Amino acid sequence: MIVLENFAAVSLVGKPWEGSYVEAAAGAIGELMTSLRNDLEQGPNAPLLGVSWTEQPGRFRHFVGIRTISPAPVPQGLHILELPELSCLTCQHPGGDATQAYARLMAERDKRGFGEGRHPNMIDEHLPDGSMRLWLPIVRA
Repeated sequence: MIVLENFAAVSLVGKPWEGSYVEAAAGAIGELMTSLRNDLEQGPNAPLLGVSWTEQPGRFRHFVGIRTISPAPVPQGLHILELPELSCLTCQHPGGDATQAYARLMAERDKRGFGEGRHPNMIDEHLPDGSMRLWLPIVRA
């Protein structure tokens, strides 16, 4: 079920990545998530947020982080990302490749007459049970 909901403003501590969809599908994002969990001494099921920006065809920027209280000390090699409150379409996803689920969210966005959110384009909330909550930022007309 797709619902319209506000994504609450959040501060994340984590790691940025930039690359192609091919690299991401080959495991680059999973490796980034594992690396961050290890750096922060979090278990393999620690909840993470993945934030994506598509800026050119075939490539995107991604940030994987955990919620933190701002201002917080930033461990060496990590970065802080501040996200404002965002209007989003959201749905649950069992985990894994979310391409088709995002396509459904985008189709619903277009059906409802909302504009595309650009900063960021997508937010993946990775939950402790391995499932995900997908957030598609939108612009209300």
